[in-house]
Amino acid sequence: MKNNYLIIIIRLLVLLFATSTVLFLVLPGVSGNKTGFYWVNIEYEGNEGAWDIGALGNCQYGTECSSAGQVNPPYWGSIRSLLIFHIVSIFFLTSCFASALSHFPSAPFTMKYGTLVPIFGPLFPCIVMISDIMVAHRLKSEGDVKTVQGVDVYWLGTTGFIMSVLWFLAVQYNGYLRRLEAGHNEEVEEVEVERNNIVKRMANATSSWWPWSETGQGTADTGDAEGEAGKRKERKRNKKRREKGSTIRPHA
Repeated sequence: MKNNYLIIIIRLLVLLFATSTVLFLVLPGVSGNKTGFYWVNIEYEGNEGAWDIGALGNCQYGTECSSAGQVNPPYWGSIRSLLIFHIVSIFFLTSCFASALSHFPSAPFTMKYGTLVPIFGPLFPCIVMISDIMVAHRLKSEGDVKTVQGVDVYWLGTTGFIMSVLWFLAVQYNGYLRRLEAGHNEEVEEVEVERNNIVKRMANATSSWWPWSETGQGTADTGDAEGEAGKRKERKRNKKRREKGSTIRPHA
């Protein structure tokens, strides 16, 4: 019962961390005066003043903001390109692919690559986080910029990277539990088949003493037993391949 609760909790955490990562990557990409929250505040030298800047628009500090007739401040184009990069769905596709693989723990492809695919999940948010920090640092070094201050959704890129790492760990543990569950089901099935074979052999031994028993019954049952033995060997080979393919296992 405890194992069932643990499996449910881990699968919910996988969904929670994946959703949080996607949300934290998307929000900076839709920042601006149309949404009411911004990514960074830049104070320029001279008469430019201070601006709140986002991907969908800007607002000069202390003025009425509207998208109509809005003059864009310096460096807005490079900032906008960076923020649009946030909403690219690479992490979303990676998380969906990894989740699909986890539903087939015994498949050869999953046993070979199931522990490697989720690594690409945190890779994209890491690139986004590093890009955010580098662009903000570059703006501070410009001669016509006084100050650069992150506002509203600026730190969501870093938070998204942390969520993606937690998602990666949860996916790995979920895959480990699914492989254990698949192996346990195969063992239960094997025990059940062995029990049925014992019952059949006992019934055959008893019926063989009956003078009117069918002569071909023993041959048919022997063939069934050999077929079941072959299936058991195949299940054992699959189990060994699955254990060999599991390259990452969480510590107890």
